[in-house]
Amino acid sequence: MGVDYTGNYGIGIKIFIPELEEDHEYYDDELGYLESLLEGTPYSYFEVGEGSYTGEPNDYYIEIENPFEDGYNIQDKVNTLMIFLDEKQIESEGRVDVIGGLNVW
Repeated sequence: MGVDYTGNYGIGIKIFIPELEEDHEYYDDELGYLESLLEGTPYSYFEVGEGSYTGEPNDYYIEIENPFEDGYNIQDKVNTLMIFLDEKQIESEGRVDVIGGLNVW
């Protein structure tokens, strides 16, 4: 039996997609909602876990795309990400750091 997976890594933070009301446009599509929030931003997301096999929810991370394009001091990008999450009412866990893991599917 083979296992398919994708490896993901970056600089970002673990997030929790908010529960959406039944009348919300993306009520049954949490990932679509997340994609719509990130469209046109300098951020992307990935998921980590084996939820496709176990039925448990995967973990979600938002990463800063091209964090070092302007040099190694990324504090402004980190601050801007945290402001973005606050404005979009997306809860996060921990702090912005090196993130990564496998998404097994």
